[in-house]
Amino acid sequence: MQNIHEFPPNDSNLNYNVTTNGVRIIFEFLKKIFFKFYLTFWKNGIPTLFIIIVGIRWFIAMIGFFTNLLLFWVFAVNRKTFQGTCHILIATNALTTSLFELSLTIGFIMQLIGIQFVNIRICLALQAVPIFLRNFIISTLCVIALDRLLSTAFISWHLKNGETLKYRMALFAFCFIHAGVFIAATLYSAYIMPDLKEVCISSDDCYQGWLENVLFLINVAILLLVLIFYIATWTFLRILHKSNVRTIA
Repeated sequence: MQNIHEFPPNDSNLNYNVTTNGVRIIFEFLKKIFFKFYLTFWKNGIPTLFIIIVGIRWFIAMIGFFTNLLLFWVFAVNRKTFQGTCHILIATNALTTSLFELSLTIGFIMQLIGIQFVNIRICLALQAVPIFLRNFIISTLCVIALDRLLSTAFISWHLKNGETLKYRMALFAFCFIHAGVFIAATLYSAYIMPDLKEVCISSDDCYQGWLENVLFLINVAILLLVLIFYIATWTFLRILHKSNVRTIA
């Protein structure tokens, strides 16, 4: 295996553990893209402007960290009032979001102390928890939207089942499975690209190869579901409102 401190990387020594010729060609093409940023700045280092942008992002993330932590604190202090499934999901989303935003400190500190490129496996070790948190956040957004839709479209069913342990476990199971799949996928990426070096300023840097596109599409699909769920919820609310107006009239 190539030394992680070797500059620039020796393409002839890169082993992607790929068996089929078709997949190998794809990886050779993607390899050039992945190393473009690395090869551009390996001699002179990452530009100061880039580090400043990372710092600005970190500052904005810290604002989000404190605001989401405050939201979680409100739920925790008033937990006797906020006992509904939706309240628990929102509180969980706030907590995981605050922790994820705090994790952006990892990349910022690395840039400040001059560690600009690290091996993909080291990057994964640093970003494993942020990867889990980020995707857990996305899945909680989805189950919150689903819960709101069910409470509107299937009122009787939701009143009976919406606060049960079985229902809550099903929603959280989806969140854990979704986040766990992303951890497994990034582990696979690190396995097939062991010599890849990354700037490692966020969890995004651990998504590599064709899996990067697959994972991206999965999250896009989930976020589209969130949009669809809320549009459907709004539609049902409009229908219920019109029905109530006609009943009163």
